Amino acid sequence: MEQRFREIDSRLDRVEDRQEKLEKELKGHELEFAEMKVYVKEIYKRMDTISLTLEAMKSYSGNKWDTFIEKILWVALGIIGTYIATKLNIK
Repeated sequence: MEQRFREIDSRLDRVEDRQEKLEKELKGHELEFAEMKVYVKEIYKRMDTISLTLEAMKSYSGNKWDTFIEKILWVALGIIGTYIATKLNIK
């Protein structure tokens, strides 16, 4: 009977050790998960920033072409005005 109690006590010790190791491992995973959660949030913030930057660049590209065409038109008007002024001999 005493032998049986020792075996049960030994098994209980092993189970408790195993439980303790599992709890430590679980704590480690909880910390890793919390760190990953923060990291993922930071990634989403940066993705939002990149998205806003891309939208701004798209609108800037459109404005750049509009400005370029506007300047071309002003140059063309200047050339036409100069041509007319030379034909009318206006100084």
